[in-house]
Amino acid sequence: MKAKLSSATAVALAHIAMAGTASAAPPPPPSEYLEHDSDGFFVAYHPGTRERVRGLLPQLTQIREELRSAVGTEVLTEVHIRVVALPLELGRVAPDAPALEAGGAVMANESLVIVSGDGSPGREGLERSLRHQLAHLALVEATGGAEIPAWFEEGFAIQFAREDRVARLQSIELAVLTGAPPSLGSLGESTAPDQRAFAADFARFAALEPERVPALLSGLRGGLPFDRALESAFGERAGSIDRSWREDLSRRYAFFPVALLGLFMWLAVAIIGRLRRRRAVAAAGERASVRPRRLRARTLRPREVTAIEVGAPARREGPTVPKVEHDGDWHTLH
Repeated sequence: MKAKLSSATAVALAHIAMAGTASAAPPPPPSEYLEHDSDGFFVAYHPGTRERVRGLLPQLTQIREELRSAVGTEVLTEVHIRVVALPLELGRVAPDAPALEAGGAVMANESLVIVSGDGSPGREGLERSLRHQLAHLALVEATGGAEIPAWFEEGFAIQFAREDRVARLQSIELAVLTGAPPSLGSLGESTAPDQRAFAADFARFAALEPERVPALLSGLRGGLPFDRALESAFGERAGSIDRSWREDLSRRYAFFPVALLGLFMWLAVAIIGRLRRRRAVAAAGERASVRPRRLRARTLRPREVTAIEVGAPARREGPTVPKVEHDGDWHTLH
């Protein structure tokens, strides 16, 4: 009995500790940080990031509304944001924060989002990092802290942040063209860039029907495991969901590689044809220029000279002088 009581007490204390942690306030920002409070957002940022952060502040409310619409519930009512100039400052801003990934980190128990200006050049880069981390925090709040597969959570954040869209498109198109897209069940087996691209695409596919993702998160919040919550949200078995997604992949991405390949082939044929025409014109011009040269060569050709036998006396030009023979000797007549 004492053992059971001790176990129950330990569980109760753990829940109390978790509740206390959930309501804990984040540590105060360093003294040199600038601060801005507006509409539930408490932002503190390094002076070196001032211009980028000031340009981003008006977007925070819009980002929150987009996330509320995506998850189907009120989230991010109060959010603390820290913008560090370098990752080295993380220990000063939040000593217990995890390592930065995708340009930031989330401490959900403190409703704290940390982003780094070092890995996010320009305001657009900083906004992508912030959208990514806010998406993570919104999922945690929407599910009440329920367990979410890492691949779905990361895919949702990547898709919402609009990260690496060109690279993701190339990875998916190549896999679809070679006939090797991953299955839904294998998305969590790797963290390779192409797997992350497909995870983000499944988040896109799930959001094609606006009520699917909210229903999925509601099921997780109600205690369902992910697979059951997914089937309930789609109204289909997991195998049917996987087939539907793959068909959508083929329709969406197979057309572009084929069209692009056709365009390249057409361009190659056009270029080869143009090169052949240029060569034909150049050859015709060369033949036309050779004929006059041959004619001029024939006109200017020197008179042929007959060969002279070796040892024969040289032939002298001019008038011939008569000669006579006398007693075996030749004599010239003068």
